[in-house]
Amino acid sequence: MPWATYWRKPGGYSVITNQSGMPIAQDGRTIGAFAQHERHSFTCCHCNRVTWIESGQHQDIGRCTCCDDLICNQCIGKPCVPMEKAMGTYELRMRELDKRIEALQDKQTNIEERLRVLRETLRTG
Repeated sequence: MPWATYWRKPGGYSVITNQSGMPIAQDGRTIGAFAQHERHSFTCCHCNRVTWIESGQHQDIGRCTCCDDLICNQCIGKPCVPMEKAMGTYELRMRELDKRIEALQDKQTNIEERLRVLRETLRTG
């Protein structure tokens, strides 16, 4: 359940203009013929999802009490893991995996070299 009222400046703004002369459906809403639909948006600091807020309306949205930033409804109640921190953790894990792969490749090269020497020894022996 959202527990913060939208009080910050939005991160984005959208105007959808219907010039087709026929009503269109957009995100579950119908935009009338030759009408405009305006709304604000923000990006969730935890998952990077863009969340739309209807223009001119106060609406309850999530706010993380740990990092004090806006979060989407899907991230409410989840632990605070900002996207930047998650990406840093991911990059660290990738570097560790790269090191493991290099070590395995070095072992494989060493084993292949030993096998080559052993085969030559068996041929000459």
